Amino acid sequence: MALCQGERRSMQELKMTAMNSSVMTIGLAPKAAKSVLYFLETLFLFSKSDIPTYVVPCTLFGTLSTLAGSSLTSAPVSVATLLFRVPTVALWAWLFCVLFNCSNQRSPDSVLEDKINKPHRPIPAGRITSSQTNLCMAIGVPAVLLLNYFFLGAWEEMAIMYTVMYLYNDLQLGDNFFWKNFLIATAGNGVYNAGSLRLASGTARASYFTSNASDLLTPTAMKWIALVSSAVLITMHLQDLRDLEGDRARDRRTLPIVFGEKFARWSIAVPVMLFSIAAASFWKSGIIGYTEICVPGAVVAYRVMFLRGTKHDRKTYTLWAVWLMALYALPLLKSLP
Repeated sequence: MALCQGERRSMQELKMTAMNSSVMTIGLAPKAAKSVLYFLETLFLFSKSDIPTYVVPCTLFGTLSTLAGSSLTSAPVSVATLLFRVPTVALWAWLFCVLFNCSNQRSPDSVLEDKINKPHRPIPAGRITSSQTNLCMAIGVPAVLLLNYFFLGAWEEMAIMYTVMYLYNDLQLGDNFFWKNFLIATAGNGVYNAGSLRLASGTARASYFTSNASDLLTPTAMKWIALVSSAVLITMHLQDLRDLEGDRARDRRTLPIVFGEKFARWSIAVPVMLFSIAAASFWKSGIIGYTEICVPGAVVAYRVMFLRGTKHDRKTYTLWAVWLMALYALPLLKSLP
């Protein structure tokens, strides 16, 4: 009888323990979900300012170039198939954008600059520490590369961009205007756009080392990417006009600081118009093509010359990204009947 009572007590204790565990589990679930959402929001904030100027244009480059057809891609792609691939292209572009910005914003000098120019960013805002950002990088870089290798594709482009990310941020080549522009134009635009186009066109699983040229991008596509990258190389120091105060605080040698703001503005306005004409000529565009690219180009050129100051320069930089997207649309306009 005593044994039975002891067994009952044991059973009751086990039930109470199980109930307490269930209550704890139920209580922890919302906290875990909240932590995950907080982390994802932090990642978004790392990349927020570059989504309209890098992720969206990169995604559009691959999408619009694929729609342009055989002049840029090796095989025709239906609109339905392309629409199915667009989220993958956007995810691929965003993943690199997040990691690049984590790498770029984690150093003490970057945190100091962001406290002046961009206090809303995650580290100066206190959402995450530099040490935690380093941990995100240590996990994120190999994880994203493996994700690209086994699932998304375009892993070679991602590997090249990782290398440039290291040169730009860890070796601080981004503090020099020449290397900054060169690295961003080649990797941040050229390789970035090549990966986007391969993902959108369905050739991202083909390797540069083992595949035939016909399985990759066409010669016209490579020339077009080179032209677009040159446009970025020559005009992208427009972004430095937004950050003059912070760049001076970090003693960066950006083009506006080295050569003066007046020269910097002229060296943006004139090339923007020249590249607009050159790009339209590359595709032998008619009046619609010239208008489509020259109008936004003229807006950027006018603003950079006559509307000055941090507030205006930030808006002009966004419009510069719009000009790039107009540039990316030229092949599609050419392919239309």
